Amino acid sequence: MAVTGSVLALKPLFNPESVAIVGASPGSGYTAALTGNLARYQGQIALVNPNRRDIDGRPCAPSLLELTEPAEHVLCIAPAGAVPQVLADAVATGTRAVTLYSAGRDRLTLSDCDAAVGDAVQDGSLLLCGPNCMGAISTASMMVGYTLPILAELAPGRISTISHSGGSLGPWIRAMRARGLGTRYAVSSGDEIGVGTAQYLEAFVDDPGTDAIVLQYLEAPGDGARFTQAAQAALQAGKPVLAVCAGRTPKGSEGIQTHTGKLAPPARDLEAAAASTGISTFSSMDELLEALVAFGNRQRPSGNRVAVHAISGAVGNHVADLLGEVGPDLRLSNFSTATHDALTTLIGDWAPVKNPLDSSWAGASSATTYYDVSAALAADENTDAVLLEGELPRAGGAQPYRYDPARLRELADTPTPVYLFSRLPYTPDLVTQEDIAAAGITFLQGAGRAVAAVNTVAKWVQTRRRLLEVDAPTAPKPASFPASDGVIRHDELVAVLEAYGLDVAKGAHLTVTGTQVSDPGLGWPLAVKRLDIVHKTDQDAVALNVLDEQALRDAADRLRRIGSPDADPVLYAQQMAEGDWEMFLGGHSSVFGPVLVTGLGGIWSEVLADTAVRLAPVSEAEALQMLRELRAWPALNANRQGEQADIPWLARTISAFSRALADACGQGIDALEANPLMVRSSGQGGSLVDLRASRGTA
Repeated sequence: MAVTGSVLALKPLFNPESVAIVGASPGSGYTAALTGNLARYQGQIALVNPNRRDIDGRPCAPSLLELTEPAEHVLCIAPAGAVPQVLADAVATGTRAVTLYSAGRDRLTLSDCDAAVGDAVQDGSLLLCGPNCMGAISTASMMVGYTLPILAELAPGRISTISHSGGSLGPWIRAMRARGLGTRYAVSSGDEIGVGTAQYLEAFVDDPGTDAIVLQYLEAPGDGARFTQAAQAALQAGKPVLAVCAGRTPKGSEGIQTHTGKLAPPARDLEAAAASTGISTFSSMDELLEALVAFGNRQRPSGNRVAVHAISGAVGNHVADLLGEVGPDLRLSNFSTATHDALTTLIGDWAPVKNPLDSSWAGASSATTYYDVSAALAADENTDAVLLEGELPRAGGAQPYRYDPARLRELADTPTPVYLFSRLPYTPDLVTQEDIAAAGITFLQGAGRAVAAVNTVAKWVQTRRRLLEVDAPTAPKPASFPASDGVIRHDELVAVLEAYGLDVAKGAHLTVTGTQVSDPGLGWPLAVKRLDIVHKTDQDAVALNVLDEQALRDAADRLRRIGSPDADPVLYAQQMAEGDWEMFLGGHSSVFGPVLVTGLGGIWSEVLADTAVRLAPVSEAEALQMLRELRAWPALNANRQGEQADIPWLARTISAFSRALADACGQGIDALEANPLMVRSSGQGGSLVDLRASRGTA
């Protein structure tokens, strides 16, 4: 039976009844780290080394075959050359899990091992972590198989972490601890020739003790389709998944090959998978950490309306700027009349009642007023989240005069989430940090970090609601795409895409007999092109604004003479497509599934890379969200004449095209595009002008 990734299936790896350290030796840093980290583990621990009878007074077996009882989980720190035999012995003794720390100069693969080992890994009877990793951690069983000392800084909690960097995992756990967060499970997964990222993700989604999942450093997810399904399950379960994805630049992607030997998927493909499954992605681990702290709030904002309570006008204005810059996911709330009146009573004449609210001297001089004002904001019916300026006791410093744990707990219990934030990051007292985190009080470090973190939470809530509440797009019966390999031309795709309800610009083939050109029957003006030439613009293989028969004959004559005289020109005429907005719409197959890409054409997509991506198919609501993510979104809402693009038509078109793309990739098409897609003003629709697909050209 194949490994499903459930907690029960991965139990031998994280919560085994017994472990054996193979390759243990005196003076070894790995041995010392493992035995030290396992000090609180309650299961049996065996040591294995063919050259030792004991290590520091503890008995040592020569091999796994000579243990009194088989070890459920083998921690193998033996040299790479010994690993195939260790794995063979593990299978022979019924071991259920092996962590391989060493990889060797030449990457170990299952083909280097006995066939029985490969069979056991494939059928799931042997769970293999690594090689080239630093092990797994479980605070549920205290099986801490990490090869650097971490036990003293390991706090139990409800965060489970997957990392493709073993060296980064320890500092990550320490950083979480310093922010009052604890670990449930953590794994440095290495080269993943056995259990992969998707299986760990499945397990943590299923685990009732895990509230949030961190992909602390993700190089490549392995089985992309399974990874996507697991991420969708996490979204369904209400468990945020937060990730720092490597390989966003050419150098970063190149470095992955030497680190774990994995082939990283294109960054945009991973971005599409994340956007389609609600994974929150970050450029850095410190950004991820701040968002993780914000997700620790017991409440989630039901909308995007934020009230800001500061005790400095400058801080309030600064936060207002930050909120305006993060995009449409957050905005300042408009206080209800009742809230406005309550605040006026509390503050008096010290400051105007507005948002951001500066409670001024009234809040600065009275802790009671400070908390009463905050409570009034949290009770406001027009507010979904409160950002409250304040501080915790600093490490080795004095207690802030407004610090009142009891009142903070009251705020933490309100239905509206309240996020305490400092003006700048600093090091708070660790005991206080852990106490307030346990009480459900969220403390974010620095105004900029706080706004970004709360924005992440609000965006995740809105994305989850949108993706789970909107039904999947109703798909017509899949149309059959041409079965040919190579480039598939526009004329071969018109009828196929029209079957999906897409508006393709009307066109017709042209026949040339002597000096005469057949009448396409489309009226004037026309666009005439060579369909057999792939890159038409580069070869000037398009004639625009053809106004009459003579111009048509001239255009046909010029186009036929482009390229090799042996070519068989395919001339095609179309009605000149009208529209004030030129869009790009396309997609391709990927390890995650079909990736849909859209954006404004020209400089927007080619130079500024202003595109939005998703996995296909998408609903009309999700297509509209893609458009809103574009920096060019304001341009779609008003051209120079103040007219708005026909956005409802555009959203329907993107959704219909996404269904065509999904079906095309299912039939072996590698890529499908409509470029350009001309959009007219509101209520007037538009048309797909130039279509192209390819199969087997990658």
